[in-house]
Amino acid sequence: KKNCHLKVKRAIEKGLLIKPKKCTHCGVIEELQAHHIEYNKPLEVLFLCDKCHKEIHKQIREQERLLVS
Repeated sequence: KKNCHLKVKRAIEKGLLIKPKKCTHCGVIEELQAHHIEYNKPLEVLFLCDKCHKEIHKQIREQERLLVS
């Protein structure tokens, strides 16, 4: 997980990955976080605001909970 975050950081620094100014989910302009859809694809990320990032993780936990029950 940390390795993926480091790869994103380095790709942004090298200009290989462009970090947008707006959240890719809601469009708000604020500090964004990289959300990895799959950790085996470290540069495939969504750049999300804190609120949307938390919401996506909440949805993922809910889906996992439903799969287990």
